[in-house]
Amino acid sequence: MARFCTQLFVILFTGCALLPNSGCADLSAVVADSVVETRMSPNRKATALVLDENRIVEMALAIALDPRGGIDNLLNLIDLSVPPAIAGDYDFVMFVVDKTLNDLVPPILADLQPIHYHGIRAFDLGIGVDGLESREVGPPGLRGYIFLTGSAQIVTGPSLHEIGHGWSVYLTGPEELVQATRPNPIVNLTLSSPRNNNHWNNVLVDGAMIGGRVGFDTCNPLQAFSFDFAPFLSDTNRLPFAPMELYLMGLAHADEVDPIAIHPDDIRVEIDDELQVCYDRTGNTVSPDELSDRTRLVTMDEIIEHNGERLPACGEAPTHFRVALVVLAGEALSNNDWQGYMSAIDFFEADEERVLLDHFPAERFPEFHEDVTNLLTVEPEFPFLNFYMATGGRATLEFVEFE
Repeated sequence: MARFCTQLFVILFTGCALLPNSGCADLSAVVADSVVETRMSPNRKATALVLDENRIVEMALAIALDPRGGIDNLLNLIDLSVPPAIAGDYDFVMFVVDKTLNDLVPPILADLQPIHYHGIRAFDLGIGVDGLESREVGPPGLRGYIFLTGSAQIVTGPSLHEIGHGWSVYLTGPEELVQATRPNPIVNLTLSSPRNNNHWNNVLVDGAMIGGRVGFDTCNPLQAFSFDFAPFLSDTNRLPFAPMELYLMGLAHADEVDPIAIHPDDIRVEIDDELQVCYDRTGNTVSPDELSDRTRLVTMDEIIEHNGERLPACGEAPTHFRVALVVLAGEALSNNDWQGYMSAIDFFEADEERVLLDHFPAERFPEFHEDVTNLLTVEPEFPFLNFYMATGGRATLEFVEFE
């Protein structure tokens, strides 16, 4: 432990690391040699890549010190290890860092493991991503990689949010819309997505990609709030995809989407004795009339004018998607660990409404059951959703079987 702490201190405070068997500029060789064992789940719908614990800290440090380089090396790990083992075609690789791996990584580094979506190929026109540069990896239908940091995130979030990144929030106009979806500068430093836009931010879209809030009238500035006060539900699997998001996914027609409001980014809404009060950056109160005058409504006609029509259109676009679930682990998973992943798969890919806790009985998963029960007590009207439920029954998802 003393040797490790000394090495960690040197790495963190010198920038270029004394990483054993590697150099700071390129950890590809380290990554390529990291997988010591590959294990399939009992239902063959997940595979675990067991990593050499001597290489784990090196990769965690690569992410912490150089997020883009670190992610590139994890992408190389998937490119080298995953596609040959998967039968058939798939749209996404869902890449999950298991707790057995996190337990071996110092908390200061584990907290920096990014949760995000990394686009590989764009197949749809009119949604702002047709300029995405493709990576020649995986099957030809691969859309992107989803990164999560625990098995629970498959069912409690933000898996729906990350899947939505395959289509959403990359529109190229109108200009006010582009400005409202601009990334936070800090977030921009820790993500490797080649795109310029990350989230709806101040665009009041009531959906899984953040923006607005379920139950609010998105076109009513009296009920608007800035991105700074996005509800905690935004990063869980408790918000369905909004009509705007379903349109971009090819699951809704343009005439199903009402005009969307862009909330001024210099006005914040706070809750005071259950009343919403608007303030500008200097703390002055903003009247409802002023907020209404400054709230821009963007119509679908404007969006289509700037981006072109969504192609393939709703009715012609795919409605079934395939996911390869890959677990990064620090040791071979136990039978109970695998049961957790398989229960998550059963819930998330079901083509009907399901109750999450039915898949995680308290006697087998006491901590998970307690955590979810507590969350549902806070907001019982927002249950956890699988992909079918989040799309309003318009699309389905399955986890592919491994050979």
